[in-house]
Amino acid sequence: MYLHIGGQWVVSLKDIVAILNIEKLSKYNKEFYETLTYNKKLVEVSSIREAKTCVITSDKVYLTSISPYTLTKRIENF
Repeated sequence: MYLHIGGQWVVSLKDIVAILNIEKLSKYNKEFYETLTYNKKLVEVSSIREAKTCVITSDKVYLTSISPYTLTKRIENF
């Protein structure tokens, strides 16, 4: 099964490691995003300013404006 995370992006449910609320992450976010960008592991489905959720998979990290609650509900509906 796949999860639609915004735009034209979908990720496999088996690859999802975590779905995190960006507002509750620590002050080290900027360094985290810079490292991911440098390593080409960050996918901005939405811009960093609009992003509400960080979806971590086994190989990439996605930033999306869809709330973590909505993504969790989509998974539960499967």
